[in-house]
Amino acid sequence: MAVCRVCVLGCLTSASAVSQCDLLSWDEYNRVHHSFPYILRLGSLLMFGSRHTNDPGDPQLAELERLWREFRPQVAFSEGGIRPRAADHDQAIRRYGEPGLLRFLSDRDQVALRNVEPPEMQEAAAMAARFPPERVKLFYYLRHLSSPADESASSDTRRASALNSVRQRQQLAGPPRSVDEADGLAAALLPRFMPGHEIPHEWFDPARTGTFLNEVARASSEYRNCHIIPLLLEAARSGKRVFVVIGGSHVIVQEPALRSALGSRQ
Repeated sequence: MAVCRVCVLGCLTSASAVSQCDLLSWDEYNRVHHSFPYILRLGSLLMFGSRHTNDPGDPQLAELERLWREFRPQVAFSEGGIRPRAADHDQAIRRYGEPGLLRFLSDRDQVALRNVEPPEMQEAAAMAARFPPERVKLFYYLRHLSSPADESASSDTRRASALNSVRQRQQLAGPPRSVDEADGLAAALLPRFMPGHEIPHEWFDPARTGTFLNEVARASSEYRNCHIIPLLLEAARSGKRVFVVIGGSHVIVQEPALRSALGSRQ
């Protein structure tokens, strides 16, 4: 498996990064050839940029574990919050993907594990200030439905759970207020949407265009990245070895800012 390291951004200068937090622009991201895992090491900071997976046999997870052993981290950061404990190594991955594996490794080796994400309520409020609030609520509802689900749950149960999750986690109380209202709005705005059917993952890809969901995903990603960078810089400057597991695109777009702040050494 090809492991893409820091060299692919050598042709891009920090001046080409977007002004907000010095992030790489998504247009530039799309022009760069990259593969995952994308690994960035800057002094005491190691970022493992993954392609999301729930397969214990995925070779990138063996690479993650190899780097974990080699780097001997003192603190770790997890994308999407800290996952619950699982019974064993493989169950951690099957249930929670690479963040589940990170939780397993952190518990096993007694490494402090932190959440890299901003508070969900604050992120949602920022999105609702930028986009029509009903579209933002629909974004989180559909994104929840696009995630791996309990196969024993009915479609109606899953959709009701998704809407309730948005109320509790993002605390978005306005319309759509019911599953029928949410599905009706989705059908009006997204011609490919069919209630109870699989939600295309590309709708939530910030590197793509085509739907309003991609626009919200891009803004959400930028908001999260701007929150993450100061956390990582503070941890890296503390002198501790910092190990981060996060989606590969985040590492790529954050790299200009991190290199500027920490230097370009690998």
